[in-house]
Amino acid sequence: AETFYEKKQFRKARLLFEQACNGMDENGFEYVDFKGEMKACNYLGNIYYNGEDVVQDIAKARAFYKISCDGGFEQACRSLRDLP
Repeated sequence: AETFYEKKQFRKARLLFEQACNGMDENGFEYVDFKGEMKACNYLGNIYYNGEDVVQDIAKARAFYKISCDGGFEQACRSLRDLP
């Protein structure tokens, strides 16, 4: 997903980040004892904040940053504090 993001293939990246953030595989099945990858949730916050292949949505960005911050990903906490 990060490679797609770096190559500005945001749609592909977003789908993979959503799966990782939600702790699901590509078929929508939840991984046992896995509550989601917080770095992926942070990337989703960035995508929605910057409007990268989606309509910019500060509320969604805030929600993903909060999930990531609550999960201990410090960069998301900083992003959350910097939101308007």
